[in-house]
Amino acid sequence: MVIIQHLTPFVKYLFQKILYFSHTPFPLPKIQVDIVVCKVPVSQVVETAKNEVEKLGLTMKITGAEFEFDGSKIIIYFTAPERVDFRELVKDLAAEFRARIELRQIGVRDEAKMLGGIGICGQPFCCSRFLNDFHPVSIKMAKEQGLSLNPVKISGTCGRLMCCLNYEQNVYDELLKITPRVGAKVKTPQGNGTVISVSLLEQKVKVHFEDNDAPIIFDCCDVRTIGRANIPQNDEIDKFEE
Repeated sequence: MVIIQHLTPFVKYLFQKILYFSHTPFPLPKIQVDIVVCKVPVSQVVETAKNEVEKLGLTMKITGAEFEFDGSKIIIYFTAPERVDFRELVKDLAAEFRARIELRQIGVRDEAKMLGGIGICGQPFCCSRFLNDFHPVSIKMAKEQGLSLNPVKISGTCGRLMCCLNYEQNVYDELLKITPRVGAKVKTPQGNGTVISVSLLEQKVKVHFEDNDAPIIFDCCDVRTIGRANIPQNDEIDKFEE
């Protein structure tokens, strides 16, 4: 007997093929298919788990749930600010659904990936569409890309720095190797001066001369660094490193 409920389209297609070929006249090996998938919807599992968490007074948030292939085990995902003793919760859920229960604690980025949503760019979350792994993202990337250093403006819905800051970082890293930094002493066709601003993507620098109040813009290929830049250290940046 085969009960096909709450399965992905691919798994349903696979079962249909197995059943079809098992009735064909070709000499195929006999395959006994006796898989019973849990009839309880995932939404009911999540709702029941939330009610049990509230009843037990646990400081955790149920995010989602899924069944193993044979339906004998239910995996429930949750987020929590600290370690939680959920042994009583597991006992209650196991008695309710008559299945093995596994609770897995996930981070806020995994929660956003699981729930999905719309980012500030107007597109669905990258993590829920195509990102398989989360790579480290730091406020230093936003600084090098000339973005606002306000964490509110460069953070995603999950509260962490946006993953898209990492997409073009390798380009900025290469450009920084060949571009004078702000504050660097440079030699230009019009004399020596100090870089006061840089446009990495346009590969242009604005240079200030001591004998001229108006700064002049040059292409990076027209200037040569003759002195290192005095870049002040910003201790506040380290507070937002992730």
